Amino acid sequence: MRNYIATLNNMVFVPPGSIYRGSKKFDFIVDDDKLPEVCKEKLLEVDETAAVKFKKGGESTKTRTELKKAGQPEGKGKPPKVR
Repeated sequence: MRNYIATLNNMVFVPPGSIYRGSKKFDFIVDDDKLPEVCKEKLLEVDETAAVKFKKGGESTKTRTELKKAGQPEGKGKPPKVR
């Protein structure tokens, strides 16, 4: 299991269970070690023990695995309402 923060290609489906982290960055979990094809650029990769495997220079956003280990909430409240 790997936790990624990545930017996605235009006009693609967002991976299920994703959290939007702002600035076109999505936080999602993948069961295998392959990065999904919808990703444009990988910014951060973390394994299930919250050990950082890859980090692009200047990236400061934390994944949900790192936040869970620190005892902080995974997201910011309720999802937006869709009409």
